[in-house]
Amino acid sequence: MKKILIAEDEVDLLEIFSMCIEADLSIPVIAVTSGNDAINELKKDAEKEIAVVISDFNMKNGNGDKVYSYIRENNLETPFILVSASPEILEQVRAFKTFTQDNAKNSYIPKPCSVEELVFVTRSVLSTSMQTSEFTMLSARRLLRYNIVPVDIFIKIHEIKYVKIINKNEMYSAEIIEKYLQKGISFFYISDLDFKIFAEYHIAEMKKLIFVSNLPDAEKVELQIETSSSAREYINMFGLDSKMVETVNHIASTAIALTKSNPDLYSLLKTMLHSNSEYASTHSILIAYVACEIANRLGWLTDSTYQKFCLAALLHDITLDSELAKIQTRAEIATIQSSHDVREIKTHPYRITEMVRELKNIPSDVDNIIFSHHERPDGTGFPRALSANLISPLACVFILAEDFVNRA
Repeated sequence: MKKILIAEDEVDLLEIFSMCIEADLSIPVIAVTSGNDAINELKKDAEKEIAVVISDFNMKNGNGDKVYSYIRENNLETPFILVSASPEILEQVRAFKTFTQDNAKNSYIPKPCSVEELVFVTRSVLSTSMQTSEFTMLSARRLLRYNIVPVDIFIKIHEIKYVKIINKNEMYSAEIIEKYLQKGISFFYISDLDFKIFAEYHIAEMKKLIFVSNLPDAEKVELQIETSSSAREYINMFGLDSKMVETVNHIASTAIALTKSNPDLYSLLKTMLHSNSEYASTHSILIAYVACEIANRLGWLTDSTYQKFCLAALLHDITLDSELAKIQTRAEIATIQSSHDVREIKTHPYRITEMVRELKNIPSDVDNIIFSHHERPDGTGFPRALSANLISPLACVFILAEDFVNRA
């Protein structure tokens, strides 16, 4: 099978380029972040399936000229598309001195470039015609990043028949995708009309994860999650996996930095985590542990899902003091005499949800989980008295996790 190799050290740009090329040309992309990684892929390509190499010039762990030198030295006929902001390197860098003479299909694209330009040049190099299918190819690795996507997912039965396997906004497990991979189905499909929706969703989620991973260590540990002695007792009681606890602690600690764009919310979070009263912080982190453990057992194994539960757990009662945070139901609210306290409890899902929606880079669904965390499947919850079929799957898991922690 023909493949395209892309080397680009800007992860978000690499993801955009590879996703759009796969979608437009229906050719699998091998995406790497360095010249040395690209050379390793060329060395492994015994069947000579790599039909073109698209490469940045300046990259850590091996520049683009190193990749091109490998192609020349091994007499490969693979066309090379150089994407760089410095056209002078074609004259100044020794490896590129005979760039255009070496292969008539070698091309240079000035950076920054549009996706459309990159796709057009790649199609020209490969002499590939425009695709006319109503469906767009999507690699399995993109679906494995998530447990829910805003589009329908299909598999291809034959040239003109596609079968839907996942509904849009429906939770799915990694096992579903891996089941098809084991059957030899490496690619999935979405409607051409849905590609823009998926692309915008995917790029937004990628940027959030990249934002967190690029935070300085000082910011990541400023509000480091530490497992209190009482929390450790519950961890042992619940039989939670130690690796899961470690993963949640790490994700929660890094996710906290996302709240910095709202000083009021960040200040409330710092106060809760550093409070002398262990209830609020222990209660919150235990919900995160249990929700992520449930997600794990459901096959919802992505970091983005864990991050949503961690953020929702840490923020869901952030405006309440420890005593009011213990109030869970309408029946319990009815026993409170202070009208101020009643108002605080009834309105906190609204208030916290609005604060969360003002945050930059916050993962989708966190606001809805928080807004729904006092709902109940029989419609007796608040603030909207939703019935079970109107509560999202993520919110359902969170509600179940909180109820489990409250009953312990």
